[in-house]
Amino acid sequence: MTGNKKADLAIMILSLVTSLAVVGIMAFRMFIFKKNLPDPQALEALLQQERSDMDSGTFPIKKMIVNLQSRKNRLRFLDVKINLMPFGRRDLDVLARNRHTIQDIIIDTVSRMYPHQLNKLTGKILLENRIKQQVHDKLGYPAIKNIYFSRFVIQ
Repeated sequence: MTGNKKADLAIMILSLVTSLAVVGIMAFRMFIFKKNLPDPQALEALLQQERSDMDSGTFPIKKMIVNLQSRKNRLRFLDVKINLMPFGRRDLDVLARNRHTIQDIIIDTVSRMYPHQLNKLTGKILLENRIKQQVHDKLGYPAIKNIYFSRFVIQ
């Protein structure tokens, strides 16, 4: 090794202690420490609850095709399907009663935007904020928490 008996002995003892520590940790993890796995039935029930909350918590707006502004002679349009996430259950009823007003707001907002704006992420965020703001102004209070675009195709 190094030629120095004391240094060689220290290196061997340090290697032995390190090896024993690693083996001890591995044995502890394999034989002594048992990780409690979650109950499959409880996980399935939780997943079903989350699904039912999400399904009943969104307000779908049917598929719409809206003409977009275009600087060229070519006609451009947006094929969109939207789901609105209300703040609460009572807001779901308000959105259902004002479905046609909301569709009109979406058509008006989308038709004022250019395709190059909507092709970018910032344009989609801007569209979402404009729709939320106009619906909130029309209803008189904030009713929409999030807007989810389940279909968003520009042609």
